[in-house]
Amino acid sequence: MKPYMKMNLSPMALVFLLLSFSAQAQVVSNTEDLFDLANDTIAGKTTAQVDRENRELYEDFVRAENKDTDDAWMRPKNLNPRYASELLRSAETNPVVSLYQYHRYDPKNQGIGFCFGRALFVHVELAYRGFDRDSVRKAFVVGPMKTPDGASWGWHVTTIAQSVNAQGQEEWLAIDPIAGVKPVMQWYRDMYNNYSTDKKLKLFVTQPTRFGPSGYSHYSESALADPFYNHYFEDMMGWFEKQSEAGYYEANQIREFVR
Repeated sequence: MKPYMKMNLSPMALVFLLLSFSAQAQVVSNTEDLFDLANDTIAGKTTAQVDRENRELYEDFVRAENKDTDDAWMRPKNLNPRYASELLRSAETNPVVSLYQYHRYDPKNQGIGFCFGRALFVHVELAYRGFDRDSVRKAFVVGPMKTPDGASWGWHVTTIAQSVNAQGQEEWLAIDPIAGVKPVMQWYRDMYNNYSTDKKLKLFVTQPTRFGPSGYSHYSESALADPFYNHYFEDMMGWFEKQSEAGYYEANQIREFVR
């Protein structure tokens, strides 16, 4: 990452540069509102129909995404599950995004959740470690959800990365500090079975730079610097900058995964 550091960019500007080259095909645009899309697509349908359409959406995505990509930088395009587990542990122990630090950034217990912050952390970590930007997306589930202890919310997000399963077939992995590392459809099924209250949970695959479910939601310095987040993202980007300056990412680049 030293070539970027010579540009004298702020930590946030550096991160936007790292994430700015990803292709954006076959996924929901950042301009679209996922709540509106969910309401429109589940209206008048049974739970079985919604569930089947979610499976078909993911299958269509896998067939269409990241084919014949010409990457002059020769970045790895398939993520070894071992690296995915490393990324998960990094998020779980990070001094900013770890769940143990949650109340530091939501001191009034306003229910921020920060799933979108943890998803951004994984996305940035993949970029710093040299993983192909075209092999990263985000997966959202939208709909009423409730935990066993009664906490309610309406959406969840994880960063997903392309990999290869034991049969040598393309498979995308969710890297979610809440749910763990698992294939996207297993992640969706866990959200559906464990939290969905109406069993019409809607799955979306989006551009990796989407910030939240509302329309026109994407990474920006103004969004990440919002005082509502209590310096969560500034602290995160500062941590990345220190790791980069210390040479951590040059020594820990991701390698291509071949079964």
